[in-house]
Amino acid sequence: MNGTQNWFPMEWMQWAICHLEYMQTSFGHPDPIKCEGFPYDKRQCDECEPTLVDCIANCGDDPSCISNCNRDFADCMDGCQ
Repeated sequence: MNGTQNWFPMEWMQWAICHLEYMQTSFGHPDPIKCEGFPYDKRQCDECEPTLVDCIANCGDDPSCISNCNRDFADCMDGCQ
């Protein structure tokens, strides 16, 4: 099963978010969420820094490894915002 925290498939998350938008719109919520484009499948930013620290700790003195860790960190931060 692939999903948020490995509990729910992404299709269920998308359905739930779209259904929430429908419910909020139906009941006149002043600022309903938008289902389309909602980042339900993006990683949380709080995972990025510990992953970076672990990666660098496993590199030793290899500068190319550290560079790859920094690149992965940047990708993680871009993917969660």
